[in-house]
Amino acid sequence: MSVIKCILDYFKKHFVVFLFSIFIIVSVTILSLVPPQLLKIIVDDIIPSKDLSKLLKYALFYMLIFVSIGLINFLKEILLVVVSQGVGKKIRLEMLNKINRMSFVIFSKYDSGDLEAYFSNDVDEINTLITSGVISMLIDSFKMIGIIVSIFIFSYMFGIITLAIIPFIILFTMLIRKRMYKAQLSNRKLEGSVNNLVLENIDNIVTIKTFRIYDKVNAKYDEVLKNHFKTNQKANTYDALFSPVMQIIKTILIVLIITLSTANMNLFGMSVGMLVSSIDLITNLLSPIENLGMELQTIQKSLAAIQRINEFFKLEDDDKKNKQMIGNYNDLELVFDNVSFAYDNSENVIDHFNYTIHQNNRLVLKGRSGSGKSTLFKLAY
Repeated sequence: MSVIKCILDYFKKHFVVFLFSIFIIVSVTILSLVPPQLLKIIVDDIIPSKDLSKLLKYALFYMLIFVSIGLINFLKEILLVVVSQGVGKKIRLEMLNKINRMSFVIFSKYDSGDLEAYFSNDVDEINTLITSGVISMLIDSFKMIGIIVSIFIFSYMFGIITLAIIPFIILFTMLIRKRMYKAQLSNRKLEGSVNNLVLENIDNIVTIKTFRIYDKVNAKYDEVLKNHFKTNQKANTYDALFSPVMQIIKTILIVLIITLSTANMNLFGMSVGMLVSSIDLITNLLSPIENLGMELQTIQKSLAAIQRINEFFKLEDDDKKNKQMIGNYNDLELVFDNVSFAYDNSENVIDHFNYTIHQNNRLVLKGRSGSGKSTLFKLAY
């Protein structure tokens, strides 16, 4: 099982939702290209003719297009929520089935906070991938292609200039997002450590208060939070840099178009209406490129979550050969014979421990956080 397979299984089961998604993408793309064309007709043909009745009709039609775009966007948001919740439910059910099949060895290697992060943080990121990522990126990509074609129709030279600028903007976007992805991948791994530490402190709050080990707990928590903050801040810095640069580029392009057209009206071979529409198209062109940058950020964060969940699905299952039940339950005992254990070549958490637990005996282990209680039981798995 994998995340992609879960998504495909959902759309196979809900094929009508898939068709409605295609309809939304096509509708939003086409409707977004209509206003610049209407604007050209109004400026070049309707206003010079001074036909007020015709101008009113085109103005109402222009307004109706924007109302339609708003309605389609409303339906799009509803669709995205429905799909994201459905996919999230499918993934969580498959993960729960995986938990039930998982080997006991895995539970001794992974803390509860790490496993909890798969179900909450990572699946939530995949929901965000659907609501603010893939479908929105497809819409903006088709918008960008349609706008470029419209600019070429107005002016071949202006179209070439626009086409030459776009690769640099895309390269800048890819450079920023690539750096963000590395920071976000590290950030997602650290979230598991933070969750585990919070759960551990809550579970052991009585012991912490009894032994008054506040400073030790705070120091450990502070170190994890600092590392999490650094990776998160690094990603946010790249994100803060992107939008202002895109706004500056858009402003420079618009000023350049107006300046060159004012100096030589025959330079681009466009009428006043075409010029006004082209400025509108340029504004609309950079908007989906800017959105693509944010959507790529969302997708990159989600790719890190997808990678983690796919790794979760690959964790070891119980060996069927070892699932045979023990035939005789009499005289069972659990023996710890000179057991020692340490994490990552550090000092021993358990050092030469010896104890035998006989059948029907009950044992209570009491000690401060980090003294080895949970480790001892994990070793017994």
